[in-house]
Amino acid sequence: MQTSSRLSVYVDALKKRKILRVVTLYIVVFWPIIQIIDIASPALGLPDSTIRYLLIAWVLGFPFALLLGWASNLKTKKASTRNSTDEIENRLTNSNDLMLVAALMLLIVGLFFVQWQYQPEIERLTGIQTDRPETQLSKRERNARSVSNAEVDLEKSIAVLPFVSFSTQKSDEFFADGLTEELLNVLAKIADLRVAARTSSFAYKGVSRKIQDIGRELGVATILEGSVRRNDVENTIRVTAQLIDVKSGIHLWTETYDRDFEDIFKIQDEIANSVTQSLEIKLLGQDKNRLATSQSKNPESLIAYSMGQADLAKRTHTSMLDARRFFQRAIDGDENYTHAYVGYADANTLLVSYGYLDMSALSVSQKYIDAALLIDDGFGHAWASQGLLYFEKHRIEDAKQALEKAMNISPNYANAALWYGNLLAEQGEKLKYFKRAYELDPRSPVAGYNVAQILIDQGRAAEAMDIFGRIVDADPFYPNAYELAARIYEHRGRLSDAINQYKRVYELNPSPEVAAKLAERYIDLGNFETADYWISKVTADKNSAQSSEISLLLASRYAAAGAESKAKVHLQKIINNPKQSDQDWYRAIQAAYLTDNPDLALKIWQQSNAHLEKLWDFSELDSTAQSTGAKVALLHAMKVTKHPDFKVQLHKLSSAIGKVIAKGGNIDPELRFIRAEVAEMNGDTRLALIHLQRAVDEGWRQHWRPAFEPALSKLILNQGFIAMMSGLENRMNLMREELRLDEAFAAQ
Repeated sequence: MQTSSRLSVYVDALKKRKILRVVTLYIVVFWPIIQIIDIASPALGLPDSTIRYLLIAWVLGFPFALLLGWASNLKTKKASTRNSTDEIENRLTNSNDLMLVAALMLLIVGLFFVQWQYQPEIERLTGIQTDRPETQLSKRERNARSVSNAEVDLEKSIAVLPFVSFSTQKSDEFFADGLTEELLNVLAKIADLRVAARTSSFAYKGVSRKIQDIGRELGVATILEGSVRRNDVENTIRVTAQLIDVKSGIHLWTETYDRDFEDIFKIQDEIANSVTQSLEIKLLGQDKNRLATSQSKNPESLIAYSMGQADLAKRTHTSMLDARRFFQRAIDGDENYTHAYVGYADANTLLVSYGYLDMSALSVSQKYIDAALLIDDGFGHAWASQGLLYFEKHRIEDAKQALEKAMNISPNYANAALWYGNLLAEQGEKLKYFKRAYELDPRSPVAGYNVAQILIDQGRAAEAMDIFGRIVDADPFYPNAYELAARIYEHRGRLSDAINQYKRVYELNPSPEVAAKLAERYIDLGNFETADYWISKVTADKNSAQSSEISLLLASRYAAAGAESKAKVHLQKIINNPKQSDQDWYRAIQAAYLTDNPDLALKIWQQSNAHLEKLWDFSELDSTAQSTGAKVALLHAMKVTKHPDFKVQLHKLSSAIGKVIAKGGNIDPELRFIRAEVAEMNGDTRLALIHLQRAVDEGWRQHWRPAFEPALSKLILNQGFIAMMSGLENRMNLMREELRLDEAFAAQ
C-alpha cells in the first residue's frame, strides 16, 4: 500500500507540474518536422544520414525537455501551507530522487541507442534475428531492403548512354549514336551481362539527370558514358569513355582513345573489352570471339542504321517507311551489316502487321533475314525476326521455335521476349513475357504499351495509366500511348476525354482506323457534322473506301440521326459486297438482322459455314465484338423463324458471356449490352433492364442503338427503359458541353 501511495503521489506531482503536457508538446512539435524532412529529403538532395542524426537528436533531447519542464515549474511554486504531498514533491525536486529519475531516463535512451546503432553486430554475436514483417518496416527500411535485393540481382548489369558529340555537324551526332549502338550490340552478346536495351538508353539522349537516377530507372548497377570529338582537318577522332558505379557514383574505369577515323571499330572492341574486365565477367570462348567481331566497317552505315532504329521505334506508317530506307542505306554502305538486314526485315514485316502492306511483302522480309543468317547463322536478332515473320504467316509452332532460339542466343534482346508473348493464348503467360521485354527495355514505348494492354484487360486501369505516363515521358510522340489512354476513357464512357486522346493519336499517325474511332464517338454524341468530317478521312483512304466497315459506319451515322431509310441503303451494300474476310461475313449477318430480314441472316450463315465452321460455336466467345454481335443476330433470326436450335444456342451464348464476366477484369460495356439483348430474347425483360443499366454504369453510351435493334423492339416501350435512357441523355449533354468547351479552348 505504501508503494502504491507513493506512486500515486508521483503521478499527481507529474500532473500538477504539467510534465505530461511538456511531453505531448515535444512530440507534437518535432515529430511532424521529422516526417516532413523524411519525405522532402530526396527532392532536397539531403543524404540518407540526415534523418538518422535528426532522430538521434530528437531522442537524446527528450529527457532534457522533461528536466527543463520540471525545473521551470519550481519558479512558479507558490508559498503555501505544505501537506504531506508537498513534502514528497519537495523531495522529488530537491533530493536525490530527481537525479534518480534523470539517470533512469538517460539509461533507457542509452540502451535504445546502443541497440539501434549496433543491432547487426548484436544479431551476429547472439544468432538471434530480429527480422520484422514487411508491413512493420518503415518506408525508409523498405526502400533500403528493396535496393539491397536489387543490388544482388543487378550486380552484372550495364546501360550504355548515348555518347555526346562535340561537333556542330549533324552527321557527327549520328556517328556518335552509331558508336553507342555498336557498343550496345557488342556487350549484349555477353551471356552473363544484362544490358539495358537501346530504346531505354537512347531515351536519355540530351537529358541532364543524375547517374543514380538513371541507374535506378533503368535497373542497372553500372553506366557507360562518353564523348566523341572529330577533327575534320586531320580526319582523326577522340573517344572518351568512362564506366560509373551507380550506387557510389565512383568512376570504375576511364579511358581516352585517339585514332584515325577509319580505326573507329578497333576503339569499339577496346572499350567493350575494358568494360568486361572491370565488371569481372567470365566470358565463354565463343563469346570472346563474337565480342571482337564488329558488325560494320563503314562509319556512314553506322549513322544510317542509328537513324533507322530511331524511326522504327515510333511505329507509324511514315516512320517505318523511313526506317526501311535508312536500313537500306546502311546495307548499301556495308553489305555484311547483319543488324541493318534485320532492321529492314523488321520494318517491312511490321508494315504488313500494321496493315500498310499486304502479305506478299513478307517475301521481301524473308530475303533480308536470309541475307543476315547467311553472314552469321548464330545471330539472335535474325532468328527473332524470323519468328515475327512466321507469326504473320500464322505458322505459330515455327515462330515459337525461332523465337526460343533467339532468346537462347540473345537473352538481352527485348523484342524476342515481346514477340514470343504475342504467340501465347493465356493472358498470364503473355504478361510474363511482355514484362520481361519491358524489364529489358524499360524506356521502350512498344514494350510498355503491350504490358499496359494486358493490364487494361485485367481491369488494372490505374497501373496501365501509370505506364502510359512513363511511355509519354520516354517518347511523347509515340501515338499508341494516347490510343491506350483513349481506350481506357472509352470503356469508362468518358467520350469527350476519349475523343481528345484519339485526336492526339491522329496528329501523330493519321490513319483511317483512328479517324473511324473519332467518327464513332461523334456519332454517339450526336454531332453528325463533325462525324461526317472524320468519315471523309476514312473514305479518302483507298483501302477503306469500299469496305464493309465503312458501310457499317455510315449505317450507324444515319441510324443515330433517325434516317432509317438511308441507313438501310448502306446495310444493303454490306450484304451485297463480296466477302473477303471473316469480318465481312459477320457484318453481312448483322446487316441482314438490322434490316429485319431473319431469313436472309440464316441464309448468309449457311453460306459462311464453309469458311467459318470453327468459329460458329455459341459456347465460346472470341476476341472480336463483331462475331459476338453476329451470334446475337443469328439468335434473333432463330427465334423469329422458330428454329429448333434457338433455346440450346441461346443458353450456350448466355453461359459463354457469363463465364467471361465472371473472370473479372476489364469488361467491355458492349458485352453487358449484348447480355441485355440475350436476356430480352429469353423473355426476361426485368433481367434485360438490369444488364442494360449495368452497361450504362460501366460506360456504354450508344443510346441510339436500341431503337435500331429488332431484338429490343418491345423493350424500348418499357417505362423503366425510357427512364434509363433519359438519365443517359443527361450524361451525354454534360459530355457534349465539356467537349464543346475543350474545342473552344483549343481553337484560341
